[in-house]
Amino acid sequence: MQTQQFLQQKGQSITTLHEKYKIRSSTHPDQTSFPLIVLNYDNIQSPRDEQIVNECRGLVLELNSWKIVARGMTRFFNQHHSYSSSPNIRGLNDDRELVFLEQDQSPSLEKSKLFDYSNFSLETKEDGTFLLMFCYEGEWMIATRHNFCEDYLAIGSETQKTYRELFVEICGGVELNEIGKDLDPSLTYCLEMCSSQNEIVQIYQNPVIYLLTIVETQSGKELSRDQVDKICLKLRKRAELKNWKRPKRFENFSSLEQALKHLDTFISTHENVEARLRIEGFIMRDTNNQRLKLKNPFYLLIHKMKYRGWIQATPKFLIPFVVHFEDYKKSSNSDKPFIISVLSKYYECEYEMKELEVRYQYCKNILQKEIVQLESLWSTCSKMNEQEFETFQNDPSVKNRSRLFDLIKVLKNSTCSEKPTLSQLLKNNSTYIVAQLFSGQSQQEAFESAVLSSRASKHSENYCQPAKKLKVTEPNNGLAKTKPFLDKKTNQYKVQCYCGKAMVLKRLKRDLVQYRKCHCGKCFDIHTYKVGTLLYQCTSYPKCLLNHEAHQRDEMFSDEKIQYYKGQPLGIPSSELCKIYRLQIHEIMSILMKKNNWKKSQCYQLIAEWLKVEKSQAHVALFSIETCLFVISKFIDNYNIYN
Repeated sequence: MQTQQFLQQKGQSITTLHEKYKIRSSTHPDQTSFPLIVLNYDNIQSPRDEQIVNECRGLVLELNSWKIVARGMTRFFNQHHSYSSSPNIRGLNDDRELVFLEQDQSPSLEKSKLFDYSNFSLETKEDGTFLLMFCYEGEWMIATRHNFCEDYLAIGSETQKTYRELFVEICGGVELNEIGKDLDPSLTYCLEMCSSQNEIVQIYQNPVIYLLTIVETQSGKELSRDQVDKICLKLRKRAELKNWKRPKRFENFSSLEQALKHLDTFISTHENVEARLRIEGFIMRDTNNQRLKLKNPFYLLIHKMKYRGWIQATPKFLIPFVVHFEDYKKSSNSDKPFIISVLSKYYECEYEMKELEVRYQYCKNILQKEIVQLESLWSTCSKMNEQEFETFQNDPSVKNRSRLFDLIKVLKNSTCSEKPTLSQLLKNNSTYIVAQLFSGQSQQEAFESAVLSSRASKHSENYCQPAKKLKVTEPNNGLAKTKPFLDKKTNQYKVQCYCGKAMVLKRLKRDLVQYRKCHCGKCFDIHTYKVGTLLYQCTSYPKCLLNHEAHQRDEMFSDEKIQYYKGQPLGIPSSELCKIYRLQIHEIMSILMKKNNWKKSQCYQLIAEWLKVEKSQAHVALFSIETCLFVISKFIDNYNIYN
């Protein structure tokens, strides 16, 4: 493997692997007994066309020797769908609309050229947590793409369930070594763990462990599907493992069109509207084990807004739900629009739901005003003969009455035995609607202005200059009463929130999007903690929204010669106001670094001199409100920052 070759080169390491390819890593919590590391690409930052990136999809290696311990399938991509920046109008008999999806910047086109479309099968794309089950030194274990299943399922207290505990629970309480008695230690078993406790988008009424495939660990060769079927059947003979299954398989496809049609048919077999939209889709698999993902477009929209946050709630993503499901409220006896109802389960915070609702309502109002005009025009045009309509549509003032007038043309010119309704055309033309109503610069600015009005009034792009001789009134100067410390018994850091509750280290399961707030009380920017970020969160979240940052990996700063460890808290947790002042110091440092071509270490050296402390004690994350105000005033007085 290229990943092994890279790490075995002189001067290369896990650190340089991250620097070059943005590969995330996590070591086994018991490194003494199990010197293992799991490697996984970053969805955003990793270069997608690199073989190393595609190999690191939960790849497990032995530390230092870099021996392969577990590997799954090489990364594969979504089936590419065409996209038009000037979308055509689609009639009732046209293929279903897929073009409102975001253009995939992955190398899926190149991958699809390798795929044999003349002979392939479809397997249901199960929607859960991808696991590798493997044996190391006689011990069977499981790993996600991010760690060795020590993650908690959700934010909360330390007594909550880990992914490993959930796996054992679904396996009827049977421990891994007991399951491993029927397995081959030279193989890696690729699994998908699906349940209501680790729900992604698709809903599972009963928990399932899907056996996706089995890989020869050293060679990477997959066992045949028949072999995997037999192994799964053997495991299921144990009553405790009744929840082990294989994905459903459909054979004999010879074109993408056939597969798309089957996807539509498969989705429509689910009676419940919400269940249809949550179905993820299929894996296309040819005879050479080349794979492509064929996904339900509505699943992708829900997934995007769940994991990338309310900031993704733009017309491009919301309009499909407005045109398809504004009547969902009536059919489901719900007082909320469909997408609001779905995402309310994932957005824990009140402000997140408010942001989503404001955006949805804006899109709905704009479209409904346009539809009123369109219906009025259609009422007139539907009674016209061909010649009258020709004269009517050439009148320049007509198009000014509705930006969606081209839909009227489709209705008039339709040759279907059953003419499409306006409602049907709207549902089939989400991309056209977005292009006409929301894509122009003035339209985009109007959307931004409308949704941003839900924040405080306008603010400059920088923090305000604090008032001179500001009196600090916050208890303990804005710092948590107890400093973080390492519990030697558990080898875990104990971190207390400013509110007094314990904080728990979490790997974020979705992007955490928050407003950047000034000490004047106004919001002026967005800050996003990306999915996968290690972050301390209060155990009373979402009641308390305070968080505290952690080191993302083991690292040493050369000018300090102090070793920091992955998961170690950065400084001392603080109040919201103290954190705002800390962020203002970082803003000032960024301004100076850009203006004077400084390094960050030069800024810290200045701060250390002003505070008369060692450089290691000049980290902003240690500062109280009073210290922050002192440092800010020093920067402003000496460097004229905001002029």
